Amino acid sequence: MKNIFTHLHPSKIKKHFLDHKIKSVLTVIVVGALLYYGYDKIFGTDSATVRYVLGNVEKGVLETSVSGTGQVSASNQLDIKSKVSGDIVSVNVKTGQQVSTGTLIAQVDSRDASITFKSAEVSYEKLTRPADAQDIEAAEDAITKAYTESWNSVATVFTNYASVVAGMKDMFYTAAGYLNNPNRNSRGSVSRALIDNASISFDRAKNQYEDVLKEYNSLSRLSPRANINDLIDHTHGILTLMSDALKGAQSVITHMYTNELGENTSENITAGSKVNSLLDLVNSYVASIVSAKNSIRTSENTLSDLKKGADFDDIRLQELSLQQKRNDYNDYFIRAPFNGIIASVPVKVGSPASGATIATIITSEKYAEISLNEVDIARVKNGQKATLTFDAIEGLTISGNVAEVNLVGTVDQGVVNYALKVAFKSDDNRIRPGMSISASIVTDIKENVLIVPASAVKTKNGEKYVEVFENTMPKNIAERGITSVVSPIQKKVTVGLSNDMSIEILSGLDEGDQIVVRSINPTASTRTTTQAPSLFGGGSRNSGTVRVGGSGER
Repeated sequence: MKNIFTHLHPSKIKKHFLDHKIKSVLTVIVVGALLYYGYDKIFGTDSATVRYVLGNVEKGVLETSVSGTGQVSASNQLDIKSKVSGDIVSVNVKTGQQVSTGTLIAQVDSRDASITFKSAEVSYEKLTRPADAQDIEAAEDAITKAYTESWNSVATVFTNYASVVAGMKDMFYTAAGYLNNPNRNSRGSVSRALIDNASISFDRAKNQYEDVLKEYNSLSRLSPRANINDLIDHTHGILTLMSDALKGAQSVITHMYTNELGENTSENITAGSKVNSLLDLVNSYVASIVSAKNSIRTSENTLSDLKKGADFDDIRLQELSLQQKRNDYNDYFIRAPFNGIIASVPVKVGSPASGATIATIITSEKYAEISLNEVDIARVKNGQKATLTFDAIEGLTISGNVAEVNLVGTVDQGVVNYALKVAFKSDDNRIRPGMSISASIVTDIKENVLIVPASAVKTKNGEKYVEVFENTMPKNIAERGITSVVSPIQKKVTVGLSNDMSIEILSGLDEGDQIVVRSINPTASTRTTTQAPSLFGGGSRNSGTVRVGGSGER
């Protein structure tokens, strides 16, 4: 061949191929086949040999997760309204402003409420302020004045009481006395009985008067206050007895002219008028003495209260009253109830506050409302970590936590779904309520566990196993694996947590053990890669993350 092509001109060579076309094509096919056969022999691509991709058992972190979609919502949204009426005098925030709890949103005209509140403060301060020397001196002076006025009232009684006794004595005991005239008191037993009762009351009042008169004559306005108090009480006693006697005399006179005399004669009228006059006088003395006793008691209590301070119950009541006035006043200052963002401010200065929405506030903390099916929701619980992404904000990823899992599902076309909330915080103003969101919730995580690829674990007769070679094999050639004249053996394993990519090995293997990750089974026409069937039937619910060596990439 060499000699032929060396001595022939190219045009002659071309002519030679055209003249021997069939032979030329066959020559090319044979040469190609020889080249392919040689390559396959050199690089070990025997189409009839099974190849094994190997791997090693490693320790790492294994996570499982479920995912769902939903929308962003603010964790709290509130229309802030005024509790009081009046005109708005200031608006202190604007839409989009971040506020803290207690930030002043707006103020309503508070002038009247301020006066009421200040007055309550003064009353409370006065009640709780310790008494000074001047206050005590004034209270003591009031007591002295009360005793002086009480003594004057007693003196007035004894100056005029003798005339009351004399008038009554004349009616009961003189021959011409109206209540001692035999022509009248003999008319009936009822009149006689009434006269006897009135006479007994008068005798008692007259006798006690004589004793109290002696007591009065033995004292003066400078006597000990205890003695004066006793005299006041005794004076009140004889006045009460005399009042009862006069009322008895009134009953006698009324009965006699109504039931026995049959007419109201001039004598009846005169006697009745006298008794009524004496009774009015005695009752005025009673009122005077009662007033004197009350004045002394009040002034002494005032001094006692000053010395010991205000009563606990009085202070407590005043505190409650002051707190109520303070609350009423504070209602005119409308403040943010929680940390958040002002979403709208629909009012302006001068607007009436009553019934109007002053501002709408939403929390800076938001949450994702996610829906999961009944299989996934069984693995979710409060506190689990979640990763959130947003359809409208490319590249933004935020971490959150499951905050609430709905216990009641909803049925839609025979499919049961459960709602859950994932809380998250972000200062990114691009995130707004209503945006579409995707969530990946970590349902379980294990660290420093033995991990193998999911494709390495197979199932036979309900038992899990992996394939291993009895002797350590050389490393893989890239992803093409290796060939072996000896087939791998099956080694039983116990598995734990798993996701779509990896499976935890609980027993049967040790770290660093070599295993068959997958087998490449060639056929006559194509080469196919055989992997272990997924534990989850090819589903995506048990997705997750694996990190090997303690610091591997997700």
